[in-house]
Amino acid sequence: MSKLTRIEALENGRGIQYLLDSAYKIFNDPIYIYDENFRLIAYTDVPVNDIVWEELIANGKFCEETQRFFVREYWEPFSTMKEQSKIMKSSLLEYARLLGYIHSRDNIKVGAVCLFEIKNSIDAEVITAFNTFLDKLDNEVRNVDYYNANAKSFHEGILIGLLDGTVRDPTIFTPHIQTLYDQFDDYIYMVVIDISKSTLHVNNTMYYKYLFDRMFRAFKVIVYENYIVMVISSRNSRIDEKLFFNIPGNPFEQNNLYVGISSSFENLYHIRVYYDEAVEKLKDGLKKDSGKHIFLV
Repeated sequence: MSKLTRIEALENGRGIQYLLDSAYKIFNDPIYIYDENFRLIAYTDVPVNDIVWEELIANGKFCEETQRFFVREYWEPFSTMKEQSKIMKSSLLEYARLLGYIHSRDNIKVGAVCLFEIKNSIDAEVITAFNTFLDKLDNEVRNVDYYNANAKSFHEGILIGLLDGTVRDPTIFTPHIQTLYDQFDDYIYMVVIDISKSTLHVNNTMYYKYLFDRMFRAFKVIVYENYIVMVISSRNSRIDEKLFFNIPGNPFEQNNLYVGISSSFENLYHIRVYYDEAVEKLKDGLKKDSGKHIFLV
């Protein structure tokens, strides 16, 4: 029976550890999974003579130096690839590994999966079966509240850190920042929403955050400086009140909310500049009181 057929036969609903242990018997090579913060989620309990493996198993997390190593050796080449998985090699490590991701219900990365090439070579059959294994893991975590909530809070924390200037070291945060681009196209916009004149929930930022989270699931929504802030994708590049923000029954005019939208940009490390631009446009629009609710740079 082929590896793919055996992977396809694995049952969902029995947990990640069952899937990892079962996959080990099929691939005959060890596997581990770690989350967006490089913390261990699960692993196959077999000895592996590899300093990266040993660190993660012993400490439950990769140290900052190892994270920098990942950015140099793994993450930058991998993050630009469209394939579901990628063979990663380093002259500093003995074993190659096959790397892929698992995703939450909202298609946010919640874990990286590594299959080590120790006993068997990573060939086309292994890659095909491994990609199906990633799908199995996706299905296993898709409806688990922990992974969905953790993915959202992780992204929110990174965005707030970018706005505050505390997230600024590309040698550590490159893979974290890359996950924010996953559902975006070529460029992005900052959207800042003032709720102070709301006719329904004045100053209740969390109410509107949850509302926009539900309405615009592909966008990143946070609360920052008493504003609702959204990072939105160029898939809505024709930002126009007739085409996007004035959709029938839109919540902006309905609740007397005012919106400032920045010009487009590509580098999330520059996000503060475009946040300030959107806030300035919002305040200028409110000051002029033109009767509009949406103000574009």
